[in-house]
Amino acid sequence: MVRLPRGTPVAGLRPDPQRPACSPSRAALAPETEDGGGAWVLAGAAPLPRRAALRGIALSCVAAIGAASGVGFGAAALPSLAAAEEAEKRYAPEGIGTGGYDPVAYFTDGKAVEGSEQITAEHAGVTYRFASAEHRDLFRAAPERYLPQYGGFCAYAAAKGALAQTDPEAFTVKDGKLYLNYSRAVRERWLARAGEYIEAADRNWPKLGAGAE
Repeated sequence: MVRLPRGTPVAGLRPDPQRPACSPSRAALAPETEDGGGAWVLAGAAPLPRRAALRGIALSCVAAIGAASGVGFGAAALPSLAAAEEAEKRYAPEGIGTGGYDPVAYFTDGKAVEGSEQITAEHAGVTYRFASAEHRDLFRAAPERYLPQYGGFCAYAAAKGALAQTDPEAFTVKDGKLYLNYSRAVRERWLARAGEYIEAADRNWPKLGAGAE
């Protein structure tokens, strides 16, 4: 095999100015723009732990070049991935699911309700908090009924082939399933074509959730 010095031009190949460089250990989402335009791009952020960085290579690249969505997302580090190795990824910063909000309350109360640190249950390596022991017991009996779709990642981003964090108050319960979005503004855009976006996210999620390239 012939090794060329770094930077040697190769006939027929040239840099693609439209393709940003990907860095698995320093990635963030681009700032939100006033007109809602823009796309996910890479920006400086604190290094991720080694394992998360290795598993995040595909995700950072997808976030950088695969999610031109017409909606700018606020600056934020790539989501924490807290799940057993064999399980799908879940958005759970510091190991807490649904941002510390009660996942059952979305269904029973029709609103976002903060859970208690004293009333919790664990599922797939993620801790969920509940407003009451009754809600905790309902969750324990049938966790999949109350868990958010796409591991708690943004439903709109999943439809676009990427992962993004979520606001627990930007929620929708549709056809008996819980969907979270990056923000209330993004939720409104998602709601306008929810059925279409759900179909797209359902197709994308097997690869996104498993971390496949």
